[in-house]
Amino acid sequence: MPLMQKYVALMIGCLLLTSCATASQHSRFDRNLEEIDRVSVLSLDGQEIELPLAIFLGELKRQGLHLEPSDEEFHRDEMMYTLLVHRRSESPLVIQVGKNASQFGNTTYIGEGAKNFYRWIRKLTAESLFSSRLQEGEIRAEDLNRERMLEFQQRNELEPLLQRAVYHASEESRVYPLYPDYRLKLHYEDRITEVRILTPTLAAVNFGSDIFYYEMPKTVHDRVAEWLSPQILTGFQMELLFQSNLWEIIREGDLHHAVIWDMEKTPDKKTYTHQMVRVFLDGIPLAVKPTQPGAERFRFYVSSGEKKQTIIVYDHHFVLYDHVYQLHDIGKTIESLLK
Repeated sequence: MPLMQKYVALMIGCLLLTSCATASQHSRFDRNLEEIDRVSVLSLDGQEIELPLAIFLGELKRQGLHLEPSDEEFHRDEMMYTLLVHRRSESPLVIQVGKNASQFGNTTYIGEGAKNFYRWIRKLTAESLFSSRLQEGEIRAEDLNRERMLEFQQRNELEPLLQRAVYHASEESRVYPLYPDYRLKLHYEDRITEVRILTPTLAAVNFGSDIFYYEMPKTVHDRVAEWLSPQILTGFQMELLFQSNLWEIIREGDLHHAVIWDMEKTPDKKTYTHQMVRVFLDGIPLAVKPTQPGAERFRFYVSSGEKKQTIIVYDHHFVLYDHVYQLHDIGKTIESLLK
């Protein structure tokens, strides 16, 4: 494989080589590594995460494979992060990182190496997210519209638990938060990070236009639920659907192909049903039923213990508890959730 000096310039600027053929090249390589003071990643919404310098430098030499200079223009809408390589005696090197291409100076780099470089920077960034000292914190239950500040003792308990979170490399996931949609707002010295607790062991963090997923110690969810406990729902409010344990789904009146979601047998379906309940909560009650609601799109029989409710969904309306609600394109919204 030929030397790729332009590609390695992408890594730390101008002088790193993917392989060094001579002693003088080795010397220049090592000397310029020593000039790096720190490395950080900037998200599109302005969050800056400092990467562990020793790990970055230790793994850097392996990042110079299979990357191709290209005459194609690097499009700004492809950019996911900005990598800043800070040097002691010069201004920082700025590298724009996308999923399939990166840009250093006026040169765009593509190929499998560019994809690997993005995945590498993404991993280092996600694994560094909770490494700083936690200054302040808030917890919020979005479905309950309730929140509270974390006390000093609670922050000290939460910080090491968050640092045990394990990054998942998955870039796309259709996991919706379980009721009551717990969120953490973590104040670090130079940034604020918001964590969404999707399930008792899965969390997500928005980092600019990207989303990082983590396997969390279950203790994080348990402590948050202890500090901001969910309400016990009673009566006939729509929120009672959050407590359902069985959904029978019928599409367009096709009784022969009904689908059963049993939350005990397929607990992953609960995230979808909870998201559907949130959709229903956005409905606007109508005093008069529309004369032409259109064709029936879905019918749900929802069970919670001995109680059973029927929900009928049309294109822009739905019926629940014998009340009619209006919600634009609810038929399409429910269809997308069930795909």
